[in-house]
Amino acid sequence: MLSLERVSLVDVSHTKRETERPANEKPITRYVWWVDYINASDDSNEGLKWHTTEFPMESNNQFEWKLSMYSPGLSLYIENVRTNEEVAINIEASFSITNALNEILYTKSIVVSGKISESQSYGFTEFIKTEEVLDFLIDDRFKILCELRDLEKEIFVSDSIYANFMKNDHFNDIEIIINDYAFRANKLVLAANSPVFERIFSHNMKESLSKQIEIKEMDREVFEEVIRFMYLKKVNLRNLSVRLLIAANRYEMEALKSICEKELITAMTSANVISFLTLADQHNSNNLKRNCFSHIMINFKVLVETTDYEELSVNCPRIILELNREIAKKCTISFPKD
Repeated sequence: MLSLERVSLVDVSHTKRETERPANEKPITRYVWWVDYINASDDSNEGLKWHTTEFPMESNNQFEWKLSMYSPGLSLYIENVRTNEEVAINIEASFSITNALNEILYTKSIVVSGKISESQSYGFTEFIKTEEVLDFLIDDRFKILCELRDLEKEIFVSDSIYANFMKNDHFNDIEIIINDYAFRANKLVLAANSPVFERIFSHNMKESLSKQIEIKEMDREVFEEVIRFMYLKKVNLRNLSVRLLIAANRYEMEALKSICEKELITAMTSANVISFLTLADQHNSNNLKRNCFSHIMINFKVLVETTDYEELSVNCPRIILELNREIAKKCTISFPKD
C-alpha cells in the first residue's frame, strides 16, 4: 500500500539553482514529493488517488500543476489545474526517483505540447513496478522529483550568408558589452541587419571609432538571440517574445519584430491584451496593435469594466481615442423613419 506522507515545494534550493542559472539556460521548475511505502501487496487502497498541492511553472505563470498517483501500483501523472486554453505550451515533464544525495536513480519523461484544457493529465499508467521501488527506499520512503522545462521554440526564417562567420572569430572587429559580458561580432554583419548599427558605423560617432560598444538596458539572453538572428536567421523565442520585440524595435530589425508580433498575437487573451496594446504602442508594433484593437472590440463589454482598461483610459487617453476611431469605423447607426 502506498500512502502520501508529505508534500513539499523545493524552496531554498530551488531559488538558489534558478538564481545561479546561466543566462542561456532555460528555467526549470522542480517539485519534490515524498511517499511512504508501507506494503505493496496490500490492495485495500485499490482505486485510491493521492495528489500534491498545486504548484506554478517557473517560466509560465498562466499554468499550474499537481502530481497525482493511483493505486494499486504506481500510476503517476501530472495534471493541469489552471490553464489558458488559448495559449500553446511546449514543455518536457520528467519524473524521477532520487536518493538522499538528490542523485537520479530512475527516470521517465514525456512531452506536453499544444493547447491544453483544465484537468488534463499526462504521465504513465505504470511509472515503475511496485516491487522495483524497494531498491530506492530511504527509511521506508521514496522521493519523486518532477521537473518541468521549456523546450526550445526555434523559428527559422531563411538561409543566411553570414552563418559561417558565427563561430569564426578571425573576422570579428567589434565587442558588444552587456552587463560585463562581451559579444564578439563583425561590424558588417551588424550593419547589414540593423539600420541602427549601420548609422553608428557609417558616421564619426565614438562607437564607430572604438572597438567596443556598451549597450545598456538590455539583457544578455535577449541580445544573444538578436545576434543569433543576425548571423543565422534563426531565433529561439522561449519566453523572450516581449523583450525581443523591444530589442527588435530598438535596432529596427523588422523581420525579427514581425516574428515576435506573431507569437504575441497567438498568445493574446483578454487577460493580457491591454498590456500587449501598451507594449505595441510604445514600440511601434502596428500589427500587434491592430490585433489588440480587434480583440478589445470583440470582448468590449467585458474589458471596458476591468481595472486595466480604466488605467489605460487615464494614463493613455490617446490610445483610447485611436480605439474609439476603430470602433466608429465598425459602427453603423440608423434611425427609425417617422
